[in-house]
Amino acid sequence: MAKGEKPSNQPSIWEVVAQVVSKIKSEPFLFVIAVIALLVGLTIVPAQIGSSDLRVIVIVSASLAFMTIIGYYVRDALPPRPALHSSARQIRKPTTPPVFEESQRFVELPTFSQKKEILIHPFEARIASGTLELNEEQMHKCAASPWDFDRIVLYLQEEKSARRSFNERLQHVTQEWEKLRASEGKRSLIPLHYAIRSILRFLQTAQPPQEAQAIISFFREVSEYLKARPEIDQGGEVKGNLGRVIDILGKPAK
Repeated sequence: MAKGEKPSNQPSIWEVVAQVVSKIKSEPFLFVIAVIALLVGLTIVPAQIGSSDLRVIVIVSASLAFMTIIGYYVRDALPPRPALHSSARQIRKPTTPPVFEESQRFVELPTFSQKKEILIHPFEARIASGTLELNEEQMHKCAASPWDFDRIVLYLQEEKSARRSFNERLQHVTQEWEKLRASEGKRSLIPLHYAIRSILRFLQTAQPPQEAQAIISFFREVSEYLKARPEIDQGGEVKGNLGRVIDILGKPAK
């Protein structure tokens, strides 16, 4: 081995042979069939049984059966090949810098439960305790940010704040709905979930606006879209919050 050369991860021929022999010992039945098929083919040729075409077919079939079964043992002995492009596959990230550095990690976390436990819940706790409060400039940047987590943080603060108006929250729900619909349901549902939760909190603590009846059809449209695609909102949490919003908006004004 040359200096500085990395040792190969591929097994030697003798290691493969040893693995094949071990596999044959553990599963001898297929090997016996392979040997019998080959012997039958080799016996028919010198015995001149049947026509020449038939003998050719038999010997070819017997050889293929033998090689297929031996190939099964060899394939099982070799290490699995890495999936194509698995190491090169990259998660798409926006090119614009995020408002929060954690937004980049949010994209990398694979499951919703991890995103909640590692990032969303800690930020939610900081907002609730008053240790994190976005200023107006940060809120505008978060609202326009292509990073999902930036916008989620904004919606978390809106949910805890009494200063953000219904129309501002509605604008954010509309924005997330348009993003989801434009992607044909392929985008993450998480930002829309928190935008809807923010507007639901407003409706639970304040009088619905006078134009509530006019916008109830919008929430029904979003709800019907999700109902028609159950794989998007498998837990039904977003549809449940939409139902609560629709119920509140549908009540007659006092």
